[in-house]
Amino acid sequence: IDQPMCEEQLDLFKTPNRGFVELGGLKAMGGALKRGMVLSMSIWDDDFGRMLWLDAERAKIDEDPKDPGVRRGPCPFEYGTDEDLQAYVKKYGPVEVTFSKLRVGEIGTTAKHVA
Repeated sequence: IDQPMCEEQLDLFKTPNRGFVELGGLKAMGGALKRGMVLSMSIWDDDFGRMLWLDAERAKIDEDPKDPGVRRGPCPFEYGTDEDLQAYVKKYGPVEVTFSKLRVGEIGTTAKHVA
């Protein structure tokens, strides 16, 4: 991964938001990582975004899953409405998450190597 690849990807995927490049791209990200960052995790449960940007066949109604960069996973675009979430809760119980066994440290220092 390098800066030209990131810029080429934006052009190929027809990405209108070029904020990553405009804010300094990989060089700026590297500087931020050197200064240190805070890990933040959350669980989303919303009817509007439905996490489509993360793992759906498309994130917007006018996108074609056959176009480069559109398909991000197998989840159907139609799934994830409030009705779907309520049916899930009725069948399995409340939506919840547990984050556990988190480790912090330099790469290679937080787990024993597996041969």
